[in-house]
Amino acid sequence: MQKIWLSLGLFVLLNGFLMSGASQVMAEPESTIDADSTAESERTAFLDPEQRKQLALAKTLKAHETVWLDVTYPESAETTKVLAIAHPPLIPEKKGAILLLHDKEQNADWPEVIHPLRTNLPKAGWYTLSVNLPLETRSKPLPRKLDTKSYDRLILNESLKKKLDSGVRDRGDLVKNDAQQTESASTNSEEGLTGDESSKDQSAAENASVDIDLAAQNKSNSNQIPYNTRALSHIQKAYDYLQAQSFQNIVIIAHRQSAELVFQYIKTHLGELRSPGFALVLIEPSLPEAYLIDLSEWLGKDFQAPILDIINRGDTQANIDAESRKLSVLMTGAQAYKQLFLTFHSNEIFDENLRRRIKSWLDANASGMNVSP
Repeated sequence: MQKIWLSLGLFVLLNGFLMSGASQVMAEPESTIDADSTAESERTAFLDPEQRKQLALAKTLKAHETVWLDVTYPESAETTKVLAIAHPPLIPEKKGAILLLHDKEQNADWPEVIHPLRTNLPKAGWYTLSVNLPLETRSKPLPRKLDTKSYDRLILNESLKKKLDSGVRDRGDLVKNDAQQTESASTNSEEGLTGDESSKDQSAAENASVDIDLAAQNKSNSNQIPYNTRALSHIQKAYDYLQAQSFQNIVIIAHRQSAELVFQYIKTHLGELRSPGFALVLIEPSLPEAYLIDLSEWLGKDFQAPILDIINRGDTQANIDAESRKLSVLMTGAQAYKQLFLTFHSNEIFDENLRRRIKSWLDANASGMNVSP
């Protein structure tokens, strides 16, 4: 009888041990998954703000909508990935391509104006491409609230400036420091100073010299590039992408402050954009005062491309600026400039009205440049 009870006891203990081991084995994949997801979040967190926002936006899009453009800023050797959102025409009769530019601090799929136009104009036969513009706040350093401490200051003489600009570290100082460390270690040994082996290793690691390539750091600092310069690089790459798709006519639609970028882009491409097939649509344009006096500097004389200027009827200042802008455009001798006044709302009725008005204007001013399927 005792043998039977003993056998049962051993069976229960063995069974409990096996169940415990199995639970630990099954728990391992869960911990591995958690570790992988945490590592992925950490990798995303270390990205710069623009890339982090672009990746978040890209996850909300369909695969065929996502286009990554390789943009290289002036005086920079690095290539930056810029997100653009493409939408093909939804009818057999293809009209051309539309490049959408959002307002500052927004994105390529902004719910007001940009998203409704990029998704609804393809119903009229237009291919739309909405490109992400850079963040303006990225180039502005945070203000310092506290006074600079005296030991934070460094007097930058000519010799130090040359070394920093060259990006090459003075090897003579390294040799001198190494000699001093060797002499100090020898002195400590003679005086009989002792310590744990781990303490010596830690001290040696802390005193080790590290070479930093200052020139390489300067190459990757895109914060020093002005906002307009970076934004124009985005526009140029998006325009090149549309031209590579064999579109003969390209329309640029700029919302609010992006209007200034368009005029700067036109200024540097007057010869190209004077040809038939280019058109410009400005929605609630917000421009510096210089643009309200004389646009000849940006449009040249006798600008041929048609321009549609859409103004918010409910904005008093916008109406005043619109009158000045109209006179400024007329001074250039522009051939086809029209102003359209609408009452802006954030609803589907306004979105449809805006799409219909732009479509009608495009049919009348850019209908002769259809693209064959």
